[in-house]
Amino acid sequence: MQSAAGGCGTGACGMGILIPLPIALVMARRCRRSMAETLPVTHILMIFCLFFSGVLGSFLPGLWLLCVGSGLCLLYLAWTWLREKAAPAEGAGADLALYFLYAAIFMAFSYGRSINDSDEFAHWALAVKDYYQYHRFSNIFPATDMSPTYPPFTTIWEYFYTRTWITYSEGFSYLGLQMLMVSLMLPGLRGGQRENRNRNENGMVRTAVFVLGSLLLPLMSYADGFTTLLPDTFAGILSAYIFWMFYRAETDASPRFYEAGAMLGTAALAVSKNNGTVLCAALVGVLLCARARRHLAAGRPFSEYLRGTLGYPAAFSAGYYSWKCYLYCSNGQGPVWRGMVRYTGRVLLIILVFEVLSWIFARLFYRCRRHRWGLAALGASGALSYLAVLLLAVRHYQMPAHYVRAVSSMFLKHLFLTERNSIGNLLPVSLCAFLILSALGIAAFFAVQKRTVAAQETPGTGEEAADAEAKRLFLLAYLMIGLYLAVLLIMYIISIGPSNGMSIWLPSFHRYLVPCMTMLMLIGLYLVLDRYRGGGRAFYALLAAVIVLCSDPGAVVSLVLDREPETVYWAIPHSGIALSSGDRFYLIDQDWDNPDQWRQFHYCVWPGRGIFTPEGRLREDGAEDGAKITVSALRSDILAQDCNYVYINELEDAEEVRRRYGELFAAPGEIGDCTLFRVTQEDGRVILKRIGQ
Repeated sequence: MQSAAGGCGTGACGMGILIPLPIALVMARRCRRSMAETLPVTHILMIFCLFFSGVLGSFLPGLWLLCVGSGLCLLYLAWTWLREKAAPAEGAGADLALYFLYAAIFMAFSYGRSINDSDEFAHWALAVKDYYQYHRFSNIFPATDMSPTYPPFTTIWEYFYTRTWITYSEGFSYLGLQMLMVSLMLPGLRGGQRENRNRNENGMVRTAVFVLGSLLLPLMSYADGFTTLLPDTFAGILSAYIFWMFYRAETDASPRFYEAGAMLGTAALAVSKNNGTVLCAALVGVLLCARARRHLAAGRPFSEYLRGTLGYPAAFSAGYYSWKCYLYCSNGQGPVWRGMVRYTGRVLLIILVFEVLSWIFARLFYRCRRHRWGLAALGASGALSYLAVLLLAVRHYQMPAHYVRAVSSMFLKHLFLTERNSIGNLLPVSLCAFLILSALGIAAFFAVQKRTVAAQETPGTGEEAADAEAKRLFLLAYLMIGLYLAVLLIMYIISIGPSNGMSIWLPSFHRYLVPCMTMLMLIGLYLVLDRYRGGGRAFYALLAAVIVLCSDPGAVVSLVLDREPETVYWAIPHSGIALSSGDRFYLIDQDWDNPDQWRQFHYCVWPGRGIFTPEGRLREDGAEDGAKITVSALRSDILAQDCNYVYINELEDAEEVRRRYGELFAAPGEIGDCTLFRVTQEDGRVILKRIGQ
């Protein structure tokens, strides 16, 4: 394997950036909201339009529908402007300017960037290629996706961005995900500020601090948050968006738009990543408990609570099981009607469980808080219940006791250490330290706020009540993180560890915590910008200084300047062959230092398939210290895999390979690193003829 600088670039602004704007502006006009608030709703609705179009067999009808709908919205905006001579929505010019500023920044991030992550080679980038080529999900032949059952939410949007550009571009895949993430952060700047009297006098300063925070904070928890197609950072940003929309629904006089946004975000999170289901379930649980507590405090009946919260578990379960139902039907496990009946029952069951349990827990909490030791008793009961569930899971899956102790110990240890997971740059801290520092920081902020409000506001303005609601939102985020971590530990014990050879080293531990850390940081930024009522710009300068000192601004610069070399198997693009879906490439490689070689090779020979078996190492069982395989074993394996090409990547000793396996080649002297051979058969013998080097 050789490397070449650069990759597929972004070129100029693609239509994927422009198509959502007319729809978002019309929605802003009709709903009387800012474009910053309607843009994420627009993006989510567009993705679900493509999702259900794909469920029906092809993305193309959904794609044409979105393009036509955007054109009609543009005509409507032009007609209203000619008639009224006014902006389509309040602050639309500023929102558009900020949107295109982010587009320019992320174009600089994405230009010339190529795929280099193992999971991207196996699925997150490979699926975009399959979507682009076949206009359908990647679980149907001849797609070559290695993990076609992964949730498709972000991949659909990357397909949309690449499909609306001139040709396929890895850079546009990155750009699509980046613009989706930033659109979900925009309501945190605009939402709630129409009532803020300091918005006009400090608007530019607040916007500058927000842009700084939105670029740096996600990188504090995951340095590759903006330069990977893995959806971990996206899940954290989406979770913060759902919390923010819920908070706005609780505090705004017209909550319907925000309730709809939170429910759409919930459905999106359920189909964004595998453990996003756990994240989404924890989020829905704490939101329902918070709403139930409010209804109980107001003396409202369960029926009213049910009508107001039904959408959250319905969105979660419908989003999750719509993907499961599609996989069930498309894989030939049963007809469509049977899949719908099967999963509709599960949706209804989940809704019932969430609604009833959240109401019961809220009643217990509401009653226990009246007693001196009531909350402590409730917490102890919850801890004991969790331990009981953990023990039952361990018993059911027959996990060894020593393994359970080792995984639990490792899990708890790394929550307090920075070895596997850290936040910040100048002073890296562990997750638990970060939770404590965040709580202290928010408590100090609202203590100062209380004094400021008492000095500036007249009685009855409701600022203290709004601050109390903001503090409750932060508490809900903490509860959700606690639930997520509790379930994650069980998953490591009964699922993740066993699927990785009973590993106690917590595979992907850092990435599984990224959504929690990103979410908490963004919620803190949103609340501070929204609730600050002091005058002057000193506070914003201090906030910007804290963000810069705690993060690594150089990481943003490196995103613009640094590029990893593109993975290229040199002989393939220089052999003159046109790759097709029927091609199968057999890889011979003795590069023992690259365990992901087979994923990279499989990605690079798309739309063909890369085949890498233990025999491709030229040693028994593919082990570095194994005995060398025979000529007949190599020949049989090539024929068994039905390959029409053989690619030799790297050999330990080319001369020895020529002596041992030379009879398989038309010219043994041509055997060497980075060479491509065509598989032919002459007189019943396999002959490999070199066609590229």
